[in-house]
Amino acid sequence: MSIEFTILAFLSTGPLSGYDLKKLFAESEALPWSGNNNQVYRALVGLHRDGLASLEVQQPAEGPARKVYTITPKGITALGEWLRSGIETPQLRAPILSRLIAADLLLAEDLDLLLSRYAEEIRLRLLGLEEIERRSGGPAFGSARQRLLWERINSRPIQLLRAEEEWVRELRWALARFEKDSPR
Repeated sequence: MSIEFTILAFLSTGPLSGYDLKKLFAESEALPWSGNNNQVYRALVGLHRDGLASLEVQQPAEGPARKVYTITPKGITALGEWLRSGIETPQLRAPILSRLIAADLLLAEDLDLLLSRYAEEIRLRLLGLEEIERRSGGPAFGSARQRLLWERINSRPIQLLRAEEEWVRELRWALARFEKDSPR
């Protein structure tokens, strides 16, 4: 997947500036990019160069000029081809798993502490995302169907973190049972 197609997808909802795009990336934990200046503006330059997006410079009465990008017919065709192409499966790698490979070296209390700290990090991140979701009125762009899709895209990280929270809870429970039942 490339950031360019995600930007074209956003542009398919209507004209947007680089700043608008950066905000959309920043507001979503679901997308694999942070949406920093280098990522967004480099992609926009390439999309414009390749004829996939047009550029209009708008000069407001006050303040700096604003560059607004719009998807072109060539961009719509490219986006449609990408939408119909093969889909990547989600990445299932998690850094905690590397630690757990060697966790047998830890005392039971230290392993539980490691998992407890991990569970707390998940809990805090989950609280942050739930607060963002609570405050957000949802996107104000695109069709009702696009808004529904965007809402579900942004709820996915919360669902994944809840599943991870449950996985840690079950692992801690299984380890506690193991420690209780295993001979010393």
